[in-house]
Order: sequence, then C-alpha cells, then structure tokens
Amino acid sequence: MKKKISTSSAAMVALATGTLISGFGASQVSAADLGGNCCADLEERIAELEATTARKGNRKVSLTVTGWVSEQVMWWDDGVEQNTYVVGLGTNYASNVQFTGSAQISPGLTAGYFMRIELRDNNLYSIDQNHSTSADANSVFAEESYWFLKSDTYGRIAVGKQSPAGDNAAFNSDLSGTTAAAYWVTYDAWNFGIRLSDGSYSNFTWGGGKGAAGGQCHGWGGGAADCVGSPRNQVRYDSPVLSGFQVVASWGEDDEWGVTGYYTQTWGDFLVKGVASYSGTNDRNLVTPPVGAGPQWSPDSRYLQLAGYLENVPTGIWGNFQWGHMDSEGYESNDVYYAKAGIKLKLTSLGTTRPYAEYLHASNGIYDKDGNHAAGASQTFYGGGVVQDIDAAAMQVWLRTRVLTEDLPRSLTGGLDTKDFTEVVAGALISF
Repeated sequence: MKKKISTSSAAMVALATGTLISGFGASQVSAADLGGNCCADLEERIAELEATTARKGNRKVSLTVTGWVSEQVMWWDDGVEQNTYVVGLGTNYASNVQFTGSAQISPGLTAGYFMRIELRDNNLYSIDQNHSTSADANSVFAEESYWFLKSDTYGRIAVGKQSPAGDNAAFNSDLSGTTAAAYWVTYDAWNFGIRLSDGSYSNFTWGGGKGAAGGQCHGWGGGAADCVGSPRNQVRYDSPVLSGFQVVASWGEDDEWGVTGYYTQTWGDFLVKGVASYSGTNDRNLVTPPVGAGPQWSPDSRYLQLAGYLENVPTGIWGNFQWGHMDSEGYESNDVYYAKAGIKLKLTSLGTTRPYAEYLHASNGIYDKDGNHAAGASQTFYGGGVVQDIDAAAMQVWLRTRVLTEDLPRSLTGGLDTKDFTEVVAGALISF
C-alpha cells in the first residue's frame, strides 16, 4: 500500500531535492533545467491554503462557524405621526455569529463548546417616535458562552451562559417557518408611546419597560410572553429524544430554575408538537419590585407555558397556539394568548411560500411607565403576512403587517380613547 504524502511533506522533499541538486554544480543544474524558483510556487500555494483555512486551537477539536444577518424596513403609524425606520429584528433574531466546537472522547460521547456573539446595529428596545436609532446601536454582546458534554445515551449537560429551560419554550413549538417574521413579542413597537385621541402621549408604551404588555413578565425577561427570556449563567440538562419526548431542565442565578417537556411526532398525515414548561425564581435581581415593595419583598415568581402545533403535511395547512401565565409576589397574575395559522405552498422554484395570519391578547398585565398596575387593561394585536424561502441563498424574505390596540381604563387616560398603532414591515434574513 502506498503512503499518501501531505502537501507540507511534499514541500520539504522538493526543497531537499533542490538543495541536493544545487550541490552538483552549475552545469548539472542547467542540464536539469529545474530553475531557481523550483519551490517558490509550491510554498506560495501552501501559504495561500493556510490563509484561507479556518484555524483550530488544536487538531482534536473541530470548529464550525455559522450565523445570520437580518434587517427590516418598518413603516409605522401611531395615529398621529407616520415614519419609516430601518431596524433589526430584536434579540431573538438579531444578526449574530455562532462558534461551535466538538471533540469525540469515545464512541457516543463528545465534549464541546458554544459561543454566540450578537450584533445589535439598531436595538429595537429603545427606538420610538423620536428616536430612529437606538442608544446602543452598533453594540456587540456575548449572548451565550458555555461548554458541554453530550452522550448519545444519557443526553447533554452544559455549564455557562446559556438559555434557561423555559426560554422560548412555547415559541419553540412553532414549526411553520415563519418565526423570523412574526411571533408573540411586540419588539417592533417596544418603546413607542401609546397615543390618546387628542394626540398626546399616555403614560404607557406598547411594550417597553413596565409599560403595556412589557409588564406581563414583571421585569423577568422581555415583553408579552417573553418571560425567562435571557441567557444566564446556568447548569442545563437536555435529555435524549425518546419516542418523540424530550425533557430540558436548568438551574442557576441564585435562584432561577425551569423544566420543559417537548413532544414531536408524526401521526399519519399530521405533524404534531406539544410543549409544557414551568419556571421559577426568587432572585430580586431578576424581577422588578412592585410599587411600594419593602426591603423584605421576595419575587417568588412562577411562569407557566403551554403550546401546541398541528400541521397536515400533504396540504401544508398548519396552526399554532401558545399560552403564557405569570404569577409573581406583589403583582396581579396575568395571561397571554397567541394564535397563528397558515399554509406552506410550492408556488415557485425559489422555495416554500408561507402566508399566515396571527392574533395575540394580553390581559391584566398592563403597567404604566412608573410601575403602576392598570387593573382591567388589556392589549391585542392582529396581523398577517407572507414569508418566502429562497433555498439557493439560505435566505428568507417577508412582508407583513400588524395592528396593535390598547384597552385602558378611562380613569388612566383622562377619559380619552387610545389610538391604534399600525406597522408594515419588509425584511430578510440570510444564513451562513
């Protein structure tokens, strides 16, 4: 059997050969006509290959670099003013770079690491009617960084900054392929003030801080339903998938914990996914104290999520329902309901076309900018759009619209009605 010689070895052989030949004298070199640059081209080629190859820390750990770039153009109308902004997608789908490394310890057992660097060129959390660019535009965040051990038999355990078990649990039930364009968090209008019928601003926002649906989570995460919504220092366990079932559990942050169960299976012509998740924390640094809270206040917060997805695979018709229920010491409990339905169509060779419609209702979790509870208030949005896959470019493009409405007690608005907020958004996400 012939032994394969590596490129670098070949270069050494060629260099040695050239040196030996040069020792024979000028006449022999001329006869061989090897030339004075016999190895220069080869060394240049080796250098070129090294320069275009992703380097690894060592020869035992593989490295994969992935991620995506996402941007949107948003036109909005708050009932008084209209404008057009160029914005990102919020932290769930912000442009990012991901690094994954792994090494095999033994058959069926690997060790590895994961890092996700998020690029916020324009953070949706702080733009509003008066600011088209966020205060922390062009910021870079280390969103996740952890190591893991993974067994094919026993599952995976990870330690470091990562998503808790309850993060995006209900969201993960959505298999429609439309989540980049639309899901149950109102990032687009996050810090926009809610207008009153006389054109003035109320003391509420559509999603930011404690205002409006942002109060649903009592500070433990983001806006409506995005509770337990941030990566934190955690120990997390992901079980192997058995007969469609998987369990995820996590603990960390003095103290935050969560358990989530997933079930994904095909029943005849139907694709089914179900999610049940329960999380809790007593960390005063995670939950915003209610108005008037004393020094002995404890958050003692609990968040329940239930969700289901059903798709008729031959026709592509699908539906998704999500529910989040928050209880926290000193606050009123509240609920968020979200439904989305659509169809997957093969209308073009570009890829799947995904029209959809959506609806959300958030009740009894509305707080003003000062943290005061608006008893009986609720928020609703409805909308729809179409997402087009472009398979050849690993890309999605979309066009969508939403209308947000707020029902506030007249005692909090000076007897005035609130104006709706309308947005039309065109965006794209390309993966690498």
